[in-house]
Amino acid sequence: MNGQTIKNLPEALDHLEQIFEGRVLRALRRLGVPTRDDLQGIARRLQEINEQIRELAGDRQTIMTAQAANFDDLKLITGIGPVLENKLNAAGIQRYEQIAALTGADIEKLETEVIHLNGRIRRDGWIGQAKELHVKKYGELT
Repeated sequence: MNGQTIKNLPEALDHLEQIFEGRVLRALRRLGVPTRDDLQGIARRLQEINEQIRELAGDRQTIMTAQAANFDDLKLITGIGPVLENKLNAAGIQRYEQIAALTGADIEKLETEVIHLNGRIRRDGWIGQAKELHVKKYGELT
């Protein structure tokens, strides 16, 4: 090798490296392999989505807290535990005054279709307890 060839060698190697990188990049694109820019864009989009999820989760928690604030603690009535409370809530009964206002037909329907415990409501005195708890918490029944 002569002195000129050795002097131009770094430039030639840089040029060959650029050609190689270009060919590899084109081959990767044809194969559908994402580039660094693609991955950075995806990462930014994921961050945006995660922020939206956090906001929605906060909104959902606020809604759930507001809903829970409108529910009475039916477990304070003797004979109602967490399972029965959930069943009653699912059936639309969340407040003491709703239990206090149950009619004979309502009681029969609840016992057969919702709580599946015949005689429980009258035996445990849910209506009287619900009236007392309502008056204690809210004042007079409406």
